[in-house]
Amino acid sequence: MKKFLTILALLSSNLYASNLSNKDVKNFIDNAETCEHLSGEISGDNDARQREVIRDLNKYCNRAMKQQKRLLIKYKANPEVVAELKKWNEVFGIVE
Repeated sequence: MKKFLTILALLSSNLYASNLSNKDVKNFIDNAETCEHLSGEISGDNDARQREVIRDLNKYCNRAMKQQKRLLIKYKANPEVVAELKKWNEVFGIVE
């Protein structure tokens, strides 16, 4: 029985890890992290660099928000993945 529980625990932890390491989830996290990083680079200046930052910010944030919507549907039965996806709501300005 102890062996069975150990195997079950390993399988369930691998399932969780594999869902968060799925290519689509990793891609979302990369885009969300880039969005968050770029949001910290906004200075309020209206120079060429700031316009570039804002353009990239919009690109990565919009991409991540679209991915999040799709992934929330795809992984709705996996509470761990849903929690990971929703933790980015604050970065995107989403209020639940």
